[in-house]
Amino acid sequence: MRFPRTLVAYLTLFFLLMLSSQSSAQLQQAPLGMNLSGIKDWSTQLPFVDVFKSARDWIPQNVNGGSWNTGDSLTLTSNGWIARRESGMAAATLLCRSLDGNYPAGEYICLYDGEGILQFGFDAAELSSEPGRMVLNVTPGNGGIYVKLVSTNPANPLRNIRVIMPGYESSYQTEPFYPPFLDMLAGYPVLRFMDWMETNNSPLISWENRTKPESFSLAGEHGASVETMIQLANLLDINPWFCMPHQADDNFIQQFATSVKQQLKPTLTPYLEYSNEVWNGQFTQAQYAQQKGLNEGLSTNPFEAQLRYYAQRSVEIFAIWDGVFGSGNYTRVLASQSANPWTAATILDWNNAASNADVLAIAPYFGSRFGSPGREAEVEQWSVEQLLDSCTAEISNQYNRMLANFGEASSRGLELIAYEAGQHLAGNGGVENNTIIEELFKDANRHERMKDLYLQYLAAWNNAGGGLMAMFSSCGRYSKWGSWGILEYQQSVWQDAPKYNALQEYLSGITGIAPVKDVSPVTFLLGENYPNPFNPQTTIRFSLLESATVELSIFDVSGHLVRTLADGWLEAGNYSLRWNGTHQSGEPVSSGTYFYQLKNGSEVETKQMTLLK
Repeated sequence: MRFPRTLVAYLTLFFLLMLSSQSSAQLQQAPLGMNLSGIKDWSTQLPFVDVFKSARDWIPQNVNGGSWNTGDSLTLTSNGWIARRESGMAAATLLCRSLDGNYPAGEYICLYDGEGILQFGFDAAELSSEPGRMVLNVTPGNGGIYVKLVSTNPANPLRNIRVIMPGYESSYQTEPFYPPFLDMLAGYPVLRFMDWMETNNSPLISWENRTKPESFSLAGEHGASVETMIQLANLLDINPWFCMPHQADDNFIQQFATSVKQQLKPTLTPYLEYSNEVWNGQFTQAQYAQQKGLNEGLSTNPFEAQLRYYAQRSVEIFAIWDGVFGSGNYTRVLASQSANPWTAATILDWNNAASNADVLAIAPYFGSRFGSPGREAEVEQWSVEQLLDSCTAEISNQYNRMLANFGEASSRGLELIAYEAGQHLAGNGGVENNTIIEELFKDANRHERMKDLYLQYLAAWNNAGGGLMAMFSSCGRYSKWGSWGILEYQQSVWQDAPKYNALQEYLSGITGIAPVKDVSPVTFLLGENYPNPFNPQTTIRFSLLESATVELSIFDVSGHLVRTLADGWLEAGNYSLRWNGTHQSGEPVSSGTYFYQLKNGSEVETKQMTLLK
């Protein structure tokens, strides 16, 4: 028997608040997972001792210099190597680019098959050469290793290039992973391969076009080979989390499942997810799902059609994997937007998708609001201490959202987990170009207090009933686009990395799970409007956990009231209200930025939207 959702929400909140008053010894610690950073020549994560596995796509150039990229077409073999060279043309690639010297120095060995001529530059200089083998002296800087193929024999093309770190020539074939990379991942029970698979905006459709172990590079738009991911999971004895490309056909899904079944250790349990953040309109997978949902008549509301198609295709993919693995031998993931529990309900309830899944996954980041244009003038005046204090309060807000999502999952018999998690101090909507805020966010991520914030955040997740939490992400340089890396560089001094140290302390069990204190449950949750930007109308969704008198209003950038969409008593439940871009009088408003605010007594939440005409 299913209880009414309002009652479930009340019971969930009551139970978890009671739980938060218990001693830490009574709470079971949720496991941690890790999202791996993508494989790129410019990634500060160094997964392989053969750095050519992370090579950039070939760049067409002239043999004798000139333009960096001539724009000419290159003739490639089926595995991506240069098949032949037109007269006067060359092809170049880059390794270990823009790493500020944070990669190993010394004598690298370049091995290759076939016949041709390679030249090296930037951080690398040739010391000696013989057919098939070159010795390079590498002095790490920001330029990286420049590789230029100036000649190849079409009858026996130069191929299978390997550029091996110092000391690994005799072992790279049997031990391909860089030991510090493996050390960084020790102790995590799950690795999410979303970025390794180039899941976001993936063009991959057919199995024949996948990346193979013998492919030119693992850094291309089709992502890493399934064989490489399984090899890493087996070596570390870690459960892998795979994200299926949104356009992948049924044969791709079948073949991928078969490869995992045949190669993965039988003691490991894979996680399976359809794409990534299909609710998120910035990705092509969201646009694809919306169009498919509308075409199939799943709803006349574009966003609802999008979410329903995601649920439907996920269940279809699960059925294919069931035929290979059998039911219960892998973990079926349905994911939704943490800030908008309505998305979870819509996905889980479409054709009873929840009955065909094992977990609901969200990304309960903290700190994202501090990078919004509406907070720019305020935040750029803050000290790092003020920002960290505000993050502490933000974790309390996230705790309440965790509770709401736990209610959606548990009421349908599912576990709540996190597909991504951590701080989200990143500018958006133009704020990413504010260098004061960029440096403030970087400083906060490097501050010793960030360790305590992460431990508080993990305590909140545990108290909210969360299961596995996959942190985002393993290693990455801080920039205006965010400070996502748990480590900034593979070569980082780990003792000086507060986020890394917090996770290691949590994994070791040194830190008990402290109850969340001084947190008052929210009475509502305000979702993101959709679409955004919009023209001529947008939909604003919110959820009331209890009946209340609420006010939903629109304001312009000067703080002037534009329109009130709701003002009065509403029963507990989920609501969707449309704004057609007009004043209270019915006159159209001009293009620009607007704010929508939901208010219940002293409880207020405001979000931003943009009208483009």
